[in-house]
Amino acid sequence: MHNLRSRLGNIFFFYSGNQLCIISASYRATICDFRGNWGKILQVLTKLYMCQNKDNTIIRSTRKENQVSNPIGSLKDLQKLLDGQEQYIYEQRIFPFYGVLLYTPNNGVNGALHNYVKSNPEFFHTQTGDNWRVAVLEDITNEHFIDGFKPEEVYIIARYLGVPVDQIPAFVIFTEPKERKETLIVQLGEIDQATNEDIRKVISTIAAKIDDICENDVPSDGRLAALHKALSEAWKEDPVWAFKFKAMGKWLATGVVSAATIVKAINDIVVVFAHLL
Repeated sequence: MHNLRSRLGNIFFFYSGNQLCIISASYRATICDFRGNWGKILQVLTKLYMCQNKDNTIIRSTRKENQVSNPIGSLKDLQKLLDGQEQYIYEQRIFPFYGVLLYTPNNGVNGALHNYVKSNPEFFHTQTGDNWRVAVLEDITNEHFIDGFKPEEVYIIARYLGVPVDQIPAFVIFTEPKERKETLIVQLGEIDQATNEDIRKVISTIAAKIDDICENDVPSDGRLAALHKALSEAWKEDPVWAFKFKAMGKWLATGVVSAATIVKAINDIVVVFAHLL
């Protein structure tokens, strides 16, 4: 498959095969069979132009530390998204799945995850897709990187999200955060070496299974269980690669946040760690 990427100002264009993806700070669209589909392209570019004008107005009147991470969101951005603060987010809508990628300022997989996120922010945002909104602790745009955190601070944040500290690094995946407190923890393990291809594959696998669940219209209260089952089956197909990301014990686990809901837990984190986020 042929893949190309280009950038015009703060607008990113990706096309792969017959799909075109256009991303700005507050708008994102994917066009299938885009060749010759000039009407759809014009419609997307018109909306993009309107959103871009809105972005410019906001940016001119907002200090840098209040700008949203572009194009990957920080945990603080996710909190604003869930609180409905539209002026700070990419788009005001509900996602079928959400997630937080937890890693510490250490080496091994933790360091590899930081380098992957920092070096490929627009690709990471495109890779996770329209059905899975992922946040990280660090703020790439405003250069508040993970090395500003102490490992023990990441552990405290993990406990707020119901993740045992020995399961970091991990994805914490959840649905309906305003109503639920249950999560799915995808433990990435701790090994000496992890390549960009290793990380790309694990993220792509999760994103693909999430897309399948959404296409099959699985009810919201069954999505996490469906993802747990789908990932268990996916990793069985490639046991050699799966072993690289499997620490001792279970690499897939269910969790429960420390607060009444996931939104409440994230709000608590943002308040306690406002000096870092």
